[in-house]
Amino acid sequence: VRQLHSQSKTGKDGGDIWLSILGDVFDVTTGRDYYAEGSGYSVFAGRDASPSFTTGNFTKEGSEQDLDELTAGQLVGVDGWRKFYADHETYKQIGVLCCDYYDEDGKPTEKLTTVWERLATHAAMKKEKERAKASAAAEKDL
Repeated sequence: VRQLHSQSKTGKDGGDIWLSILGDVFDVTTGRDYYAEGSGYSVFAGRDASPSFTTGNFTKEGSEQDLDELTAGQLVGVDGWRKFYADHETYKQIGVLCCDYYDEDGKPTEKLTTVWERLATHAAMKKEKERAKASAAAEKDL
């Protein structure tokens, strides 16, 4: 995966539009109507605005919110959007963004590792709740 540094890929003057979510960079130029300057989702263009994907705060300040302030459920939402872009038919991942989530060598930072750990813990807790609920329902049927 190519290592990308902060670049102004906001679609200005008809140029490419890139966005980053959890440090994964996607070329969303084909979605110019959504992401170009003046559009509803322009806050995502040319930066990593991970928190905005789940908080709905589409301002510069909202895009810079610390992920530690988000609930585990909100992080699941952020990761869901990352998967949306990763699986999208025309939006292609083109690299990773240095330096919040990936270091200069393209390796995950402690910040990204913490996000993954929080997501894994949330998934395990959800699975345990579902197992307990199924077990209680089975006991009730006895």
